[in-house]
Amino acid sequence: MGTRLVALRVFCALAVLAFGFAAVAQDIVYKRIGIELDPTNPMQVEAADGHAKVVDPDYGNWGSEHTWNSPPEVIGPEGFSLTISVQGFAKASTLRPGTSFGASGFDVSPMPPEVFADVPAQGSNGASATFTLVPNALVAGSRADIKIGAAFGGGARYIYEAVDRSQAGGGEGEGGNGGDGGGVGGDDNPVLAARVECPSDTIMVSALPSLSCEIVISGWRTSADPVEVVLPAVVDGWGNQVNGLQSVQNGQTNAQDALNWTRPEYRWWLPVFACPSQDHTGANCEDFITTPGVPVNMPIIVRQRGQVDVNIMLVLNTVAHNNNGGVGLTAGGDMRFGNVWRIGEFMNIESGPPALGPIQADWLSALWKVTPTGDGFVRLESRWYPGNFLHAENGPLEVGPINEAWWSAQWVLEPVPGSVFVRIGNRWRQGEYLNVETGVLQLSGIDQPWESAMWWTLP
Repeated sequence: MGTRLVALRVFCALAVLAFGFAAVAQDIVYKRIGIELDPTNPMQVEAADGHAKVVDPDYGNWGSEHTWNSPPEVIGPEGFSLTISVQGFAKASTLRPGTSFGASGFDVSPMPPEVFADVPAQGSNGASATFTLVPNALVAGSRADIKIGAAFGGGARYIYEAVDRSQAGGGEGEGGNGGDGGGVGGDDNPVLAARVECPSDTIMVSALPSLSCEIVISGWRTSADPVEVVLPAVVDGWGNQVNGLQSVQNGQTNAQDALNWTRPEYRWWLPVFACPSQDHTGANCEDFITTPGVPVNMPIIVRQRGQVDVNIMLVLNTVAHNNNGGVGLTAGGDMRFGNVWRIGEFMNIESGPPALGPIQADWLSALWKVTPTGDGFVRLESRWYPGNFLHAENGPLEVGPINEAWWSAQWVLEPVPGSVFVRIGNRWRQGEYLNVETGVLQLSGIDQPWESAMWWTLP
């Protein structure tokens, strides 16, 4: 009897302890200890608690505003609701801005935690969505992070620490950086690593959609420190490099939270475009042009505070835009003609007579309207001086008014077998082609292998 009584008392004591521990666990809450503003995007003009703003820094052609309700100072086991919104406008081309967030220490639903708005050209549009965040690791002393802001841009980071509810009586403490080292599925001392993968090692000039590459990242630390991708060769907010490659990541430094990344590898999207842009596509190439026929590089740095930078190099071979060897050119359209031998130089009349030299992307003097004659030949009309055509009626090459019957102003765009290049032959002076074999632009007989008589076309 005595033994049974002792056992019963022990059971009751354990039950009290168990229920007592459950009660204590229920009294653990997240207390906000700091807010850090994170304007990481060079186009970010405002980052505040509950609001971020991004604009076109050069021309004011587009902009977006990102808003959200500020997370509570104290978050209990029941969690809270977070509503995020985006509003954008665009003048010249379409835009797809977004607001997103990442949360460490919470279960989020629905997924993914983002909202985007499809903004038409010369219009505006917005969108919003509501999410539920429920703590999933309420252990005294643990940290949690919520980072909210413009997708691929800056915003605000809310830092929490798990404390007893009695210690969460309001007010904010000092902010700080927390982290668990390896994070979900990782080891305690991860080592940052990265490589770049593309569906092809060749990129076509002016071709859309962009080449969809990915930076494959591993070994990140799950902490308040974002993972950054730095494109050190980028020279403006449009993501342009001097060699003509562009990434619509926009800007030299791009950052993302690793809080919700799934191990072992995260694939960071890196679209790559070869300038110049086609009309009405929104790819602002400024005056940068990618030259076909030569390899081009895009250096990339992947970094996270406390880790060694990872340096990688994307190398792509380039080809001219018309991959049908010029056959489609007889349908007409505006074209630039670049020389294969003199890489980066184009036929133009900027200084008067027809010549070959470097150009700027907006020069009408280097743009030619290709007009079919209907019998396999074309005329090349200057877009700078409408009504003036390239011809050889008087011997040397000229650009001026013509008689439509002149064969001297008619040209054949002859594909070079096995390539994307063309030769430009004159109908009147059969067997003679445009070339720069002697250093100047001329019409003469050629040898078939001459690259000085081969041309690539750029819309």
